[in-house]
Amino acid sequence: MPWGTVTWYWLAAGVLAVLAAGVVLARRQTWRDSMTLSIVGWLALALVVAFGTGGTLLWLLGWPSLPRSSSFTTAETLDLLKIALAVVAGFGGVVILSVNHRKQRFAEKAHTLAEEQDVREQSKLQNERFAAAAEQLGHERPQVRLAGVYALAGLADDWTEGRQKCVEVLISYLRLTQVEDRTDDPGEEEIVGTIFRIFRQRLVDEGSSWGRLDYDFTGMRFEDADFGDLWFHGRVTFDGATFTGGAASFTDTRFAGGLSCHATEFAAEVTDFRRVSFGGRTEVIDTSFTTPVDFRRADIGGTVEFYRCAFADHANFTDLTVMPGSIRLANCEFAGPAVSFDRLELGLGYEPWWVSSRLGEPRRISALSVVGCEFDGCDLTMDPVLLQHSQLAVRDLVLNGGSIRIKPIYYDYPLLYVRRIDARHSIVDLPVEEDEWRMPPSPAAPSTAGSEGDRHGRVGQDGADVGQEL
Repeated sequence: MPWGTVTWYWLAAGVLAVLAAGVVLARRQTWRDSMTLSIVGWLALALVVAFGTGGTLLWLLGWPSLPRSSSFTTAETLDLLKIALAVVAGFGGVVILSVNHRKQRFAEKAHTLAEEQDVREQSKLQNERFAAAAEQLGHERPQVRLAGVYALAGLADDWTEGRQKCVEVLISYLRLTQVEDRTDDPGEEEIVGTIFRIFRQRLVDEGSSWGRLDYDFTGMRFEDADFGDLWFHGRVTFDGATFTGGAASFTDTRFAGGLSCHATEFAAEVTDFRRVSFGGRTEVIDTSFTTPVDFRRADIGGTVEFYRCAFADHANFTDLTVMPGSIRLANCEFAGPAVSFDRLELGLGYEPWWVSSRLGEPRRISALSVVGCEFDGCDLTMDPVLLQHSQLAVRDLVLNGGSIRIKPIYYDYPLLYVRRIDARHSIVDLPVEEDEWRMPPSPAAPSTAGSEGDRHGRVGQDGADVGQEL
């Protein structure tokens, strides 16, 4: 390689190193607002590209030596001038590009700041509207309070981030009305009715934004409650609530996000859960049903648990569909004339077993469990039960009179457990042999051969945990 070419190569490398340092300095955060440094940075980048491209070409050509200037013809000299002018024009384009880039960057920054300022202004405006509406709710005149209700509802429609807060204030107003016992005031009655109408108007549509909120009605009293045909995608809570009047209706209601009824009292003349859809997790714990309760044609796609509940009248679960999901009644007491699970269907629903097995995932089987319950003069019927990749568990029961009848229809891998039934003077019609379902005698009990008490023990005497799922 000629010495001159090597010299130019190392000189170019030094220039590249200096320009690279200039690029680094120009891109520092503290110097980023300098127009000069920005231009220098872009020029350095252009030189790096130019020298890199030129060096690559020279390397591919074997580092040829440049001819002497006296050997250039006039046409070649003009071509060199054109190349030089093109290079100068290219650097000028780089400068223009740098300026335009800075303008664009500052414009985007200004736009971002404007958007942030607009968000802050909107948030400030929404909070001012919220404060004004909340203040109206505390006014002594019912007309002003009614205006505050409508103001909060309109704000909840417009304010995505504060929608849950607006709904909670409306529910708190309902609870405060009951605490202060203002239900006899005609003006207050109109306000309460308006709040429930607002809820109904915004919850009848499946895609309503209000349906995705949580609703906490803890400790409230409802007379002739009508929650039918509503869509709840969030969690609904009725802990400690009381339902009275002619009917408590939840017909065709969808609880997609779960339902909580802890220590709830259903004392209306009829409690109607017909065609209700349960998704997520539903907990009915320490709850009393003092009147008939109707769950006919209910659909369970999640987990429903009745634990330590008291049913004083007819409990109708006829035409119940569990696909896929589970329903469990544990340590409950039934004193009504009948508990009906007739035409019960347990199955996988939309997820065939072979789909899950091919995907390598565990199958989600449906299940009904009646565990550790007591039936006082009550008929328990499951006639028929369709079992499709599902589980039916009936165990650790005490029957004082009445009857128990289970007529399953087996279809595709059923799991049937009927064990430890203490049937005292009851009619028994079960799909298993008597030795399998009869409660064994208690080891601690004295032996009196031939007596009725000798053949029946107590629930859990054999060490089984009646609160644990099979």
